[in-house]
Amino acid sequence: MRYFYVILFVVLSSCSAAKKELVDENSIIFSDKESAYLLYDLEKNTLIDSHNIDKALTPASLFKIVTAYAALEILGSEYKFETKILYNGKLKDGVLYGDLIIQGLGDPSLNYQDLYNIAQLIKLNGIKEVKGNLLYNDNYFINLKAINDKQPASIYNPGLSSLLIKESNFAVEFNDNRKLFTVPKLDYLSFKLSYKYQVPEYKKRGKWFLSKQKHYLPAKDTSRFFMEILAQNMAQEKIKIRKISKSSDLTNAKKIFSYTGDSFLDIIRDNLQYSENIVSEILLLHTARKLSCKVISLADAANCIKVWYSKKYNNLEWLNLDWSNGSGLSSDTKIAASHLLEILKSLSMQQYKNNFGASLFAVSGVEGTLTRKFREYPLNIWGKTGTMYYISATAGYLYDKGNKYVFVIMANNSNARKEIDDLQLDRNKYEEYQDKISEAGEWKNLALEYQEELISKWLDN
Repeated sequence: MRYFYVILFVVLSSCSAAKKELVDENSIIFSDKESAYLLYDLEKNTLIDSHNIDKALTPASLFKIVTAYAALEILGSEYKFETKILYNGKLKDGVLYGDLIIQGLGDPSLNYQDLYNIAQLIKLNGIKEVKGNLLYNDNYFINLKAINDKQPASIYNPGLSSLLIKESNFAVEFNDNRKLFTVPKLDYLSFKLSYKYQVPEYKKRGKWFLSKQKHYLPAKDTSRFFMEILAQNMAQEKIKIRKISKSSDLTNAKKIFSYTGDSFLDIIRDNLQYSENIVSEILLLHTARKLSCKVISLADAANCIKVWYSKKYNNLEWLNLDWSNGSGLSSDTKIAASHLLEILKSLSMQQYKNNFGASLFAVSGVEGTLTRKFREYPLNIWGKTGTMYYISATAGYLYDKGNKYVFVIMANNSNARKEIDDLQLDRNKYEEYQDKISEAGEWKNLALEYQEELISKWLDN
């Protein structure tokens, strides 16, 4: 197999050197059917170079562009997220004779520092002890144990709810005495260790099955994860509480204060540059809620914005596309380069306060997911990457000699990707899965060469 990849690389390199078509028709790696690219001149409104632009392919994290633009247009760039801190009962002399309640309204920007701030503000509002319980309400959105339950239990695939921190993951380690501990500390979880569980498995009620090695794992119940971290911060401030419980009843609750995280534009920019799946899913759910769509799954929310896109760009067919979620974490999600072109064209003309559309993206050679890509062309490319096993894509804006272009490059190997999908949750085929991942690494390197050859062709001509 390795010799095949070497031969393929030589074929691709020779095609580029001769300025011929960069797609090898006889290759199972980059076939005509599973690659697409385009270069569009924004000033002349002209397609300069293209291949297969109407072919629906898996975009991976390029789909975050689709979610982000819909969120900006539907919610507005000044949309605000908040988390409400409420109570019931009476507060007297620093003692709350009742429950302290945290109501999550889907702020995707909260992190450990924000939970520290919330604990500080609870103390500053005069609460030193809670005689009732520390309650949480996360009914604003659906609750899921994973973004995609067909994907492994990895930190890029956490659960989600309307109460979460974006770093919803933790480490499982062993000390010198072989005693297990978690970082951060999460006493509500339990672990069973066995070598047969080379692929981590999560059961109900916080129980994990793991091999006897170090793991980095996603939070499955993001609300409980949030509350555990908050409770630890409150304990450090010597605020006494009894236990953590979930509550759906806010009838008699009174607000103490609201906490607001990052601005909407900062959230969008950070996510387009650093690609957090959980953030895109929350943006998707907020957007679908604004459109008054009925949502019982992420696919419902994705289909909701698909209908919106079909009305906005009715020159293209949208409704026959499969969309599974808002982050692109699915090999089932499909979109064509022509669809991405319309979105990127519109985004290039938008100004949100002092932020222009292209400025929301990573910058080649210096920032975000493009820090180590296209380093020979620093500041020439502002864009977003999309990567899964046997899926590689890049799209955004290209600047050359004072001209501005939209570009999209996508490559898939659907047969190899299907093999990965079939193997990744089967612990009995773990070694076969690892072999396929190794091959995928070689394919990824070739896919990056494919992108770099096209970029060089466009910028050097």
